[in-house]
Amino acid sequence: LIGSFPCTYLKTLSIFSFEVNLAIKKHPVNVSRVSNIYGAVHQGDRLFKEILFDENNNYRAIENVAKKYIDPNMTFGELMTNFRLALLLKEPTGLYGFKGDPFFDQLKEKIYTGGPTYLRGGAAVVKTVDSENGIQIPSDKGPNITYTFVEKNQVEPGDTQAPDSPYVGWVSNTDSKIVGVTEPNTKVFAMVGSSEIGRTMSDQIGDFTIQIPLQPAGTVIDVYAEDASGNVSEPATIHVIDVVPPQAPSVNQVFVQDTVVTGQTEPGVTIEVSIYQEVIGSGKASEDGSFLVEIPAQPIGTPLYVTAIDDYGNISYATLVIVKDSTVPNAPIVNEVTDQDTAITGHAEPNSMITVKANGILLTNGTADTNGSFSIPIPTIIAGTTITVTATDKAGNESNPTTIIVKDVTPPEKPIVNDVTDKDSFISGQAEGGANIEVKVNGAVIGNDVSNPYGLFSFPIQVQQAGTTLTVTATDASGNVSEATTVVVKDATAPTKPAVHEVTDQDTAVTGKAEAGATIEVKAGSKLLGSGEAKADGTFSITISKQVAGTNLTITATDASGNRSENATITVKQVKKSGWSYENNKWYFYDLTTGDLKKGWLNDGGTWYYFNHQGIMQTGWVQDGAVWYYFTSSGAMKTGWSQIGSTWYYFAGSGAMKTGWVYDGGSWYYMKASGAMSAGWVQVGSSWYYFANSGVMKTGWVYDGRSWYYMKSSGAMATGWAKVGSSWYYFASSGVMKTGWLLEGRTWYYMDAGGAMRTGWVLIGGKWYYFNASGVWVS
Repeated sequence: LIGSFPCTYLKTLSIFSFEVNLAIKKHPVNVSRVSNIYGAVHQGDRLFKEILFDENNNYRAIENVAKKYIDPNMTFGELMTNFRLALLLKEPTGLYGFKGDPFFDQLKEKIYTGGPTYLRGGAAVVKTVDSENGIQIPSDKGPNITYTFVEKNQVEPGDTQAPDSPYVGWVSNTDSKIVGVTEPNTKVFAMVGSSEIGRTMSDQIGDFTIQIPLQPAGTVIDVYAEDASGNVSEPATIHVIDVVPPQAPSVNQVFVQDTVVTGQTEPGVTIEVSIYQEVIGSGKASEDGSFLVEIPAQPIGTPLYVTAIDDYGNISYATLVIVKDSTVPNAPIVNEVTDQDTAITGHAEPNSMITVKANGILLTNGTADTNGSFSIPIPTIIAGTTITVTATDKAGNESNPTTIIVKDVTPPEKPIVNDVTDKDSFISGQAEGGANIEVKVNGAVIGNDVSNPYGLFSFPIQVQQAGTTLTVTATDASGNVSEATTVVVKDATAPTKPAVHEVTDQDTAVTGKAEAGATIEVKAGSKLLGSGEAKADGTFSITISKQVAGTNLTITATDASGNRSENATITVKQVKKSGWSYENNKWYFYDLTTGDLKKGWLNDGGTWYYFNHQGIMQTGWVQDGAVWYYFTSSGAMKTGWSQIGSTWYYFAGSGAMKTGWVYDGGSWYYMKASGAMSAGWVQVGSSWYYFANSGVMKTGWVYDGRSWYYMKSSGAMATGWAKVGSSWYYFASSGVMKTGWLLEGRTWYYMDAGGAMRTGWVLIGGKWYYFNASGVWVS
């Protein structure tokens, strides 16, 4: 019997395709090695790539390759039959052999001689082999070929036959799974020694994937298949392959005279030193990873590529080392640098790189020209900073540093000087720390001292007159002199207090004499009443409002420097007043005979005025007892009609504001409790009245824009029946005139469109109705 070959071979090729794809992705240089492991011959790489990238993910991918390279009419079944027969016959030439390929020739055929014919694997082809007549090549399905389909978990009773060993793909030290093929729906597990590292079930076509932890290179993994009867296959043994290349080696600098390359890498790897693709030296790294590889001495600038190769052939990335010149340039010659320079200049080895550092920190770099001169831009640097300059040749050899100190050529900032008055005997301020401070008057030095480390200074000078100009400078330790600060001595002497003339309660100015040009201020308590400037002769006249007798006034003089005199104090004297007086924006009235301040009511020239308890004339609304009055802005009391704001009021001849009913000019008006004139509908007592916008009470017919009403001669709104002229009308309780049919009690009436009650025959809605003389409908 030839057992289970179509399904099994398809799975085998699927594994192989997966593994080739994995190898291409991870290690392109190892594709041919992987192909040889799995027996690919001649065109193996290309054929298996075509299988991998075919649009079909089943047996048709293999069939398409067979049609392309073997025979356009070949089917997958024919290919598999030929392949299985070739495994059995191993003819040296022709369709049923492998042309002596050792990999395929070493495969052992498995002839099934037992029973039953229910072979595991699904879709197995069973062919009877006649040992006397040899193997007959089947051309088609016939009596000697049977197809047996085994359902899931269907096993012959008493099955003791173990499954075949699984087909397993290769596993690297970066893989976390094992992929392979075995019998469908079979347990598969992986062992390392006596420890299980993963377990799964194959799917319906026998494919399986076991998830495993990462394993070190060289680990031996045994993979077993266990069928439903508990029969366990022989193991498929795989060795974990190392696919991780070593780290790029760390290589020490190589100089022109060196004949060895040294460095550090992984222990035991092979180190190769190449110039482009030519290996010029190799050697083994020691147990601690150090290496020493002998090479011929190389010229300056030669690129050396150093790689590490482990025992699995994995090659690291190359470390590039350029052979350098070992001759150190001379230290650069550097010109003076000041704290105002924006470039550093000097001379060094031609074409060398110039590196400039400030206090050990990289500041900038540049390149010397072919003559060795250099000029490199720099930011301005603080005086006293230590600058080091080195030259590095193209081989990377760096010179000894040249050290210079940045020179101070910047003068200090001009001093900040505090105010100096005509009373001061010291001058103080702030400048650069440690600077010499000098004070001059008209070019003559009147004092000098050194500022403290914080820049503060204070030292004695002669007292100077107000208006004297002082010039102050600061000179630093390098002799740089600052710009001068000019200070004008201030006047700190107050003027003498002003001499003030008498002031009465009728005066509107305060006069006197003070320091010429001084500002004069007149106050009552803290309130400023007026101010002005004393003339050149010292006299002054300050306008003020009239003040009440007995008020104390204080008068001061302030000079141009802000010095204020002592207060001059004077008390306002009283002068007898009479009649009207406008004081502090208020009107008062003094009795013409006694001079007493008027309070309450005053009739002056036929006009009434009112003054409060302070004697101030009142304007606007005033309540006296229970009565309200209104006074114009002139203080005159209002009588009769007056519009205040948008509202009309009525004041009696006495000036009292009216409320309630007012009869004026033949018309009635109604004033609300606030005194405001009513307009529109107003309920007074139990009756409603209507007032025009002018406030006049309406009588007779009234239309308010929506309905008709009738106002009696008293102005009261009519309700119920009312005879107007010769006609009767009916008004609802709201006063609205009714029209149309009207039911009162049990009696019907009809009011025409004008509201008049109809009698006699009336045509309504196309029908005639009769109403008696009382307007009652007679049915």
